[in-house]
Amino acid sequence: MFSLEVPANELLLLKIATGDELAFRQLFLEFAPQINARLSRLLPNRTVVEDIIQETFLRVWLHRDQLHKIQQWQSWILRIAYNRAFTYLRDRAIHQRSLEKIKVTENEDHTQQAVDLRNLKQTIAQAVAQLPPQQKKIYQLSREQGLMIAEISDRLDLSPQTIKNTLGLALKSIRHFLETKGHFVASVALAYLY
Repeated sequence: MFSLEVPANELLLLKIATGDELAFRQLFLEFAPQINARLSRLLPNRTVVEDIIQETFLRVWLHRDQLHKIQQWQSWILRIAYNRAFTYLRDRAIHQRSLEKIKVTENEDHTQQAVDLRNLKQTIAQAVAQLPPQQKKIYQLSREQGLMIAEISDRLDLSPQTIKNTLGLALKSIRHFLETKGHFVASVALAYLY
């Protein structure tokens, strides 16, 4: 089955089975290039191929006591290498599908968040539109134009306390409107933010 001659005699396998590191090194040096050539056709990444070869021979070393019982030991070692390669490919495919699924989910989440935010803004705009004129004006100056209480007071020629009270009533009305439209969390946030 293999074109490369590997020292397959019983003596080499017995030496490896007893823990002879030099015999194991000889096996590695002669057989690893053949595994490398075969795996390189499957896996384009040289580092991955080298890692799989290392894992393969680590498994051979860990199960060296079984080597003398195995008749087709070259096929056995090659099967270990192929199994590791296929496991790598399977894990990589699963990982890739997971990343794609996460990306799709994130895109869906962002899309849903954008829709939710747009709906919330529309609901707030509806709530503001229903405010009495003075509350609406003070709310817009405060929240939409970013003016401070003192600036609104100067602009409208009203006391700062009147501005605070009117803004408080406007926010209370907006919170109530949001709750009736099912935006309870937004209404709670509005209560704490303002």
